[in-house]
Amino acid sequence: MITEEMVLLLIFWRLIQNTEKKKAAERGIEYNPDNLVFCTRKGTYIYPRNFTKMWSENLRSMGIDHKRFHDLRHTVATVMLEDGEAMNTVQEQLGHYDAGFTASRYGHVTAKMRNSAAVKLGERLEKVRNPEAEDEEDANSVKKEDTVIPFQEGRKLKSAACKIK
Repeated sequence: MITEEMVLLLIFWRLIQNTEKKKAAERGIEYNPDNLVFCTRKGTYIYPRNFTKMWSENLRSMGIDHKRFHDLRHTVATVMLEDGEAMNTVQEQLGHYDAGFTASRYGHVTAKMRNSAAVKLGERLEKVRNPEAEDEEDANSVKKEDTVIPFQEGRKLKSAACKIK
């Protein structure tokens, strides 16, 4: 799946290429006979070595340290996971056969993700500790027996068991 914006950009790019084809035809030159989406200025295949060179030069011109082009896949996967997408969704978007492979190779955990998980856990614990502070709807989902007793130093507990939904 791609975004509507990407579809529009690809349509615009095709219009540019069609203009280039017409200009080349007027000069008796064949341009991009294979209808490649991305090609050289002459309309021929881009060789991997040349692409890597162009990629590196573009990064350098923007002041970005060298990154492999393939690293963009890792970035996309990580951003999708940060945004809360399910691993299965990320796996399918990347075209992987197995979500376990996606998780082990592309599921990088970021500081943002760790922080978000800690905040969510803290919010859940706060709801359990202070059910009366919740609004009416949330209060119905927390029962009296689910309340966690905060630890007090020096206090001995008969049971450390607690239940958190």
